Amino acid sequence: MKGRFVVGCALAVACATSASFAQGLRLGAWVSYTPLSLGDIYETDSGTATVTVETKKVDTGVVAGADLGMEVASGLTAGIRVGYLYGMPVTQDLIILFAKLTLEQSASYVPLMAGVSYHMDAGPTLSVTGSLYAGYGFASYTSKTTMGSVNPATFPMETISQEMGVSGSGVVADATIAAGVKLSPQLTFSLNLGYRYALVPQLTFSQDIGDGARKGDVVKKDNGENMTMDFSGIAIGGGIAFAF
Repeated sequence: MKGRFVVGCALAVACATSASFAQGLRLGAWVSYTPLSLGDIYETDSGTATVTVETKKVDTGVVAGADLGMEVASGLTAGIRVGYLYGMPVTQDLIILFAKLTLEQSASYVPLMAGVSYHMDAGPTLSVTGSLYAGYGFASYTSKTTMGSVNPATFPMETISQEMGVSGSGVVADATIAAGVKLSPQLTFSLNLGYRYALVPQLTFSQDIGDGARKGDVVKKDNGENMTMDFSGIAIGGGIAFAF
């Protein structure tokens, strides 16, 4: 009997502790549209310098992520934020005499951050939340060039394909303000506006490039400086948040 009493007390304490912990837990998920520029990464396309048509660029993206935090004071939450930025791939076909040149590009960015957010009620069902996170981000960019005949039956030509991939990492910071509407005491829907700083100061080749660069080599610009890539920009979207 005494043993059962001890076990019962232990379970009661564990349940109370778990309930107390979960009571301050905050979980959020969001998705946003973001314009991109990618900095000076396009200087790596020097191999197409003889083409007078302007090369398309990865200039838009979708970023999605999740927040997990714990309320440490009234309205103040500390936690982590994980995201994935998917640059919308672009494909461009160029005709050069009897040859068809196809350019394909893609880019992505993965930020891992920690930070704080402050929640303030603006009415019975309205709220405003500001957040600031910082951490480290990992970027990648791939460009594939394929050249073949415009009309293989009339102008036979061997199809040649070459792919170039680069990657890098750097400090990232994210500031967001969200206007929320409570759908229930625990569930809030919000519209978000934020700015992301995500400069990648150095890039390396992800694979060997013909007889030139080797995997792991630092990518350089024509003037000898390090090639950079920039995923900074505004983000506009929406999300949901759960309060336990």
